[in-house]
Amino acid sequence: QKKLDDAWRLHVKNKKLKKEIAAQENKLAKMKTAVAKQKKDDAKKKQLAQQKADKAAKKKVADAKKVADAKKVATAKKLADEKKAATAKKLADEKKAATAKKAALAKKASDEKAARFASEIEKYKSMIVSAIEKEWLVPSSADSHMSAKLLIELGPGGAVTNVQVLRSSHNSALDRSATQAVHKASPLPVPTDKLVLDQFRSFSLTVTPKDIV
Repeated sequence: QKKLDDAWRLHVKNKKLKKEIAAQENKLAKMKTAVAKQKKDDAKKKQLAQQKADKAAKKKVADAKKVADAKKVATAKKLADEKKAATAKKLADEKKAATAKKAALAKKASDEKAARFASEIEKYKSMIVSAIEKEWLVPSSADSHMSAKLLIELGPGGAVTNVQVLRSSHNSALDRSATQAVHKASPLPVPTDKLVLDQFRSFSLTVTPKDIV
């Protein structure tokens, strides 16, 4: 009976031991599974982190390129605007210089024309005065301080059409002799240039016994 009891106890002990071993193996298997899962999760996290880092790095490069491109475009635009402004200023300066030169040439031409015009007027005025002086017989009653202002009107070819005393010398003989001298000198020398001739259609002269101006 004792042998049977010992055998039974050994059997129970072995069964218990196998159960414990099975439990330990099951626990170990679970631990291995958990470790494997953790490693897999860690690897996945690491992969995701790496992908995120790669994406961030690519974005950083792309952003830097975008900024660089924008800066490049801005620089190119600035240079183009500066060039355009410089060209516009150059053209404006050239136009201004050309306008100033043209105005200067026009003024010079105008001044020269005006000078020639004035010169022609003086020339023919002198010739008219000379022609009248040749015909004027100053009366003996005239005083050197006397003067008369005459308005002379001319027709075609310098013909005297009218002589009027604008301001008398208060000496009728002097006024009459000066008027007669103008009529006797007709036709007076006149220019062929119409613009100059127009100045002599109607003009005035001041006469004194010693001078005519």
